[in-house]
Amino acid sequence: MISHSDTTRRVAVSKGVASRSRRAGALALLFSIGALAGCGGKEADRADAPEPVATHSGLISRLITDAQIAGSTTESTVELAGFRLTEDNRGECPWTAQGGTDQIQARVRPPGGSKEKKDMLAALAIRGKGPKSFTHEFAFSRGECTMVQLFITCYGEGSENLRVVTLDEKGKVAEASEKITLSARPEPHLLEIVIPRSEETSTVRTGIRVEVEGQKAHAALLSMSAFNAPVQGLMPAVGEGGQIEVDHSMRFAAGLVEGAPWEVELACDGEAQGDVLLDMSFFLPAWAGSMARSTAVNVEYEGAEGPATVSVDVPKDARSSWSDTSVKLAGLKPGASSLRLSLVDKDPHTESVLLIGDAVVTQRSRQPKSILLITSDTHRADHMGLSRVSTMVDTPALDRLGRRGIYFADCQSTTNVTNPSHIAILSGIHPRDTQIVDNKTQLAQQVETLAEVFQSQGYRTFAAISTQHLEHAQSGLGQGFDRFESTGAFKRRGDQAVEQLEDWLAETDGVSTFAWLHLFDAHAPYDPPSAAESKATKGIAKGGGTLGLADEFVPYWIKSRGIENGDFVDALYRAEVDWVDEALMGLLGSERMKDAFVAFTADHGESLRTHNVYWDHAGLYLPMVDVPLIIAGPGVEALRSETTVQQIDVGRTLINLAGLENTTYPGRDLVRAAIDEAPDEPRFAIAAHGLQASVSAGSWFYVLDLRDYSTEKTPHNWIYGRGRLFDRRKGVNTEENLADENPELAQRMRDRLIEFLESASSEGLGKSGSIDEAAEANLKALGYAGFTARTDSKWWTRPEDKK
Repeated sequence: MISHSDTTRRVAVSKGVASRSRRAGALALLFSIGALAGCGGKEADRADAPEPVATHSGLISRLITDAQIAGSTTESTVELAGFRLTEDNRGECPWTAQGGTDQIQARVRPPGGSKEKKDMLAALAIRGKGPKSFTHEFAFSRGECTMVQLFITCYGEGSENLRVVTLDEKGKVAEASEKITLSARPEPHLLEIVIPRSEETSTVRTGIRVEVEGQKAHAALLSMSAFNAPVQGLMPAVGEGGQIEVDHSMRFAAGLVEGAPWEVELACDGEAQGDVLLDMSFFLPAWAGSMARSTAVNVEYEGAEGPATVSVDVPKDARSSWSDTSVKLAGLKPGASSLRLSLVDKDPHTESVLLIGDAVVTQRSRQPKSILLITSDTHRADHMGLSRVSTMVDTPALDRLGRRGIYFADCQSTTNVTNPSHIAILSGIHPRDTQIVDNKTQLAQQVETLAEVFQSQGYRTFAAISTQHLEHAQSGLGQGFDRFESTGAFKRRGDQAVEQLEDWLAETDGVSTFAWLHLFDAHAPYDPPSAAESKATKGIAKGGGTLGLADEFVPYWIKSRGIENGDFVDALYRAEVDWVDEALMGLLGSERMKDAFVAFTADHGESLRTHNVYWDHAGLYLPMVDVPLIIAGPGVEALRSETTVQQIDVGRTLINLAGLENTTYPGRDLVRAAIDEAPDEPRFAIAAHGLQASVSAGSWFYVLDLRDYSTEKTPHNWIYGRGRLFDRRKGVNTEENLADENPELAQRMRDRLIEFLESASSEGLGKSGSIDEAAEANLKALGYAGFTARTDSKWWTRPEDKK
């Protein structure tokens, strides 16, 4: 099904009215055609398009064209009803609550909040077990879909099912959305739901109802809006296309409407060698109702012997997920050519619509390039077989990769939090300058990502991530990826992401590719497969030991398993690392990867039991910033490097290895730095929420607290201005603060770190994530909006300026 609360396509809402701009007569579609044997792409009347670049045989040239749309018109959505309760308008809500044992319009107090008025949220709420619903009466246009936006929460344990329906004149259900399963939690869900258009147009619709199945005893609706829209208004903007997520698989897509074909100009300077293929994905939105019951796509192009047409039936399974297809363009005519896609409805009584994603024209090559970036989340540098540190991990696949390429023994991250670190890796920009230090701020669209660099050079691009908060709606990292496979869960096993990547690589055989594979296994809660756990914990008792911290600080997942021995928890972490290696073994040993450029690294490390941080990565100490790094591939010298590096430079390095040295992108070439044994450079990091910063220089490591912060949930805290100096030669787990013994050195490093912080731009490169301003305000009121420790754009406030 289409993701609702985490969807990446959103109807623009301004002052309570949804609108979608449509540029008449134009539709942007992403196409490319192979550059093999002189075959390349040509832009159709677009002076601002990038020139195709062919740097090696078989590289795909990608271009964006404007396609003429027959009979398109400008449409807008119309608001039907909506409310957002406040203290002033509580009695004015037109919606009624039905079902349950207690029907109220009331203010909702978040769990754990004070009883003071300022902590209360105005909401339409119903209590009592059994089915519940919110209803509003109105009439809306016939033959159009209805978009409903909800901000709703359910309390209790488990989950709740919800759907939205329209009502006819007799109060009976006319149309219904899919059922949506919501986890019961204090923080609200932000949903976008489309009610499908019915074949029946003679019956007047008189109202709309939000139905809660009734498993929970309490549901509260904080805000809601309903809109009428033509079906075209609910698809990606006609002039732009957009990123559409279906069942956690995001593709760049655009809507194809019956009677409005796409026309794309192509160019081939010589006779195509081998097959030219049109690869694309189909999806039939559930809200299209009967409009796409019997549909095909005609692909018309100019062949060497005259016009040619290939008809492709849209499969039935395209209603539940993306359906991939490949069309052979046999005998493509040399020189200027055109490609025309049109939607054909075999039922004359219906009007068809279709979403087409990941549409690319390619020619398979015998010499494609494969680029693979692997990030193992929360992976300590010393938990690698090649690290020469006795951590009892078993990582044969990664060890083999490191021995055939460059193993960097001294690599550090730029931060200790997942999204900001990956944003740094995939943009080449330090968190100091993006000013993104949490897991809910998106990277701004104008930043060119590593995926966009490869995409602009004709590479097919793919990502498979393994945690929910890296999804595009929260990270902004989907830009530049033809496909972006995510998960609806907090955490999934790495073998599932690997399988998705392997399937995609099989589909793109003979095509140059860039892929990002993210594995979340080593992140707490540690829950390795039973075989890996048994091996790593052999001889280590679950009980009878000590965890080393007060009971109120013990993580819930440790308590739930009855673990009382810290050594057992450490062993679980090692088991997760072993499992990461096992999940990668088949992929790294495949024929495709033998000739690929592969980078393996981590976003940050993990503190097992140092610095008062237990099985977590709060703070910027060495266990949290030291990360593994391997770079391997054709022509990369087998080398163990002691050169000091940071994984923020991985992108620049992969670009250079691909032969794209002239491409503009930040960073330095780590392969060249290792070979030349480049001198040490200071390495800087900024912690989650701007609470700490660090600098590493030579064998010394200095950490500075930038804010005051403490919480009852954890034993560690931060004190503004506190600095600590560590000697890295004493080991990654050293806790010996040597600042008092080396005051001049500590001051120099402090000054250098502050200089770095104060050199930041006042403008960041982030934007709010998947929730709008109103939802963000409500989340803050509930206490679930994340950290608020950083209160201004400055990383560091000098004591004399501090009030």
